[in-house]
Amino acid sequence: MVGSSLTIYAADRHSYQAKAVEMMGETIAAVQTQMQNGVAQSQATVDNSDRDKAARDSAVNTATTNCDALTEKATAAKAAVDDAKTALAAAKVASSSANQAIESNESAIAEQTEQKTKLETTLKDMFEPLKTAKVTGHDGRKSLSVMEKVFTEAGIEAGLVEHVPETLRKDPEARRTFDGLVIKHVSEQAAQCLTKADAALQEASQRTAGLAAAKAQAEADCTAAVEALSSSVEAKTAAVTALKEGQDALKAATSAIVGFEKEMASAAEDLEDAKNTLAAFTEGSLQSFTALRDMAPPPEPEPVPEVSEPVAQEPVEAAVA
Repeated sequence: MVGSSLTIYAADRHSYQAKAVEMMGETIAAVQTQMQNGVAQSQATVDNSDRDKAARDSAVNTATTNCDALTEKATAAKAAVDDAKTALAAAKVASSSANQAIESNESAIAEQTEQKTKLETTLKDMFEPLKTAKVTGHDGRKSLSVMEKVFTEAGIEAGLVEHVPETLRKDPEARRTFDGLVIKHVSEQAAQCLTKADAALQEASQRTAGLAAAKAQAEADCTAAVEALSSSVEAKTAAVTALKEGQDALKAATSAIVGFEKEMASAAEDLEDAKNTLAAFTEGSLQSFTALRDMAPPPEPEPVPEVSEPVAQEPVEAAVA
């Protein structure tokens, strides 16, 4: 379009050529605006160097402060995880202890109940009948052996228990005062053992509810500790991630300070190049386009007026004459 339009006088151009010249003008104006904006941007960068430097310094200070705060948070989060692990371990120990206490109490109840039942059965089925009868035969001897074992396990004095077989082997009529004392004291101590067993069973039964509550609390504490640990781990992960981002931001801000002088030197060079490019464009392409856009033929030369020969006049003297 340049060759076929701008080489024609403005007045002689076809409408298409005139439109093409108009489009070229718009394009050249846009290029000029773009170059002017580039100069303005470069100039603003150079003019605002002090403010930019202050902003970068401020960014480093802010990033440093933020990084310090994030470091404290990350440290606290790590400590919270350690504390949560310790609390969980303690809760597990407490839960295990509560279970063991319940098992021990249940075992004690079962053992005490069994011992009480054996003592009651032995007294009823063996000892009481033999107070008025004599031990005889194999079954009698077996009963004495069982009786000795049960009485010993129940806690009756060994000095009494060892005399029980000898006493009960005698006919009731042949038993002497000592034999009567043996039977009396065995009965009394057996009754005391049963009373103690009842008290122990009652105490163990009362302890059962407390142990169950302690177990429930220990399990609840364990569940809470697991949740607290999970929450602490999440918080730690978030804190570590935030710290990493803060460290990256500080690194970037520090790098911006380090490269400032080089950037400003480059910006000054860019400004000079932009000015030179704009000037070359204005004095070259733009000026040439403007001249060709308005090109007109040179004006016709003005006609030179004809100069007539002067009329000769006779001398006055001759005329008079």
